[in-house]
Amino acid sequence: MQITLSKLEPKVDLTVLPIFVSEKIAKRSLPSSAIADFKNRPGSTQLIYMDSTRLLLLGLGEKKEFNTGTWRIGIHTIINQVMNLGVQSLNLILPKLPTNQLESFLE
Repeated sequence: MQITLSKLEPKVDLTVLPIFVSEKIAKRSLPSSAIADFKNRPGSTQLIYMDSTRLLLLGLGEKKEFNTGTWRIGIHTIINQVMNLGVQSLNLILPKLPTNQLESFLE
């Protein structure tokens, strides 16, 4: 397994976008039907086919209730989706969290 950290958007098979309930999804860039179908609960997903890639929305639930258990549910869900879709490379966009909280989830 190769892990690369980058600020650039690499060419990948799947981009994973974790979203809290309070966050707004940019409706201009996504099909409105996909956003309407998305139920933002911990571990819920919505797969969206874009021009040359796929986008997986990952529900994280309420930000104030987010903890390591919620993060594990999310990671487990991502792994299952990657295996089911036969993904070779993915781009995981990290959720917006305070630095100290994010570091503890990445350990």
